[in-house]
Amino acid sequence: MFKEQLMKGYDRYYDTYESYQCLGFDFDFMAKYYQRNSKYMAVKKMEYYAFSNYEEVYYKHYETFNDQIFSEINIFINNYLNQFTPSDENHMETLLTVIVSTGDQLSSDYKKMVGRFNPSKSILWGLKGWIKVKLILIDSQNNIITNKFGQNDQKKLAKLLA
Repeated sequence: MFKEQLMKGYDRYYDTYESYQCLGFDFDFMAKYYQRNSKYMAVKKMEYYAFSNYEEVYYKHYETFNDQIFSEINIFINNYLNQFTPSDENHMETLLTVIVSTGDQLSSDYKKMVGRFNPSKSILWGLKGWIKVKLILIDSQNNIITNKFGQNDQKKLAKLLA
């Protein structure tokens, strides 16, 4: 439903992949972002500090939304967190964004569940970075429901979907 609008919005700064599969779950698209920052002295070969930030966005549309689908999303996120290993030695932060749109209107129960949804993971007590999860639900009325970490994206998505 919102796939084309979201892909177009993410296409500028992200690498996007249509019909993507991750950890046994099928998604309508996936977008990946990578940023590396470093400090060096005089020449770039004399680098003394560096860190990398990653973001992965997974999008799926369901015609109907129920507790079983919410449970499947929760299983995917927990599997992702449990199986994650940093891809480089300078890993600082990974943001996992899961966007789910539905043809249904979401009840207030889901608003409460998403609002309390707050999984994250520290890698080596935060010395090797961390993972934060943004969960975003979009219903048929373009109402956007997010957890704490997704609140900044809520405004951006509202503009994109308007």
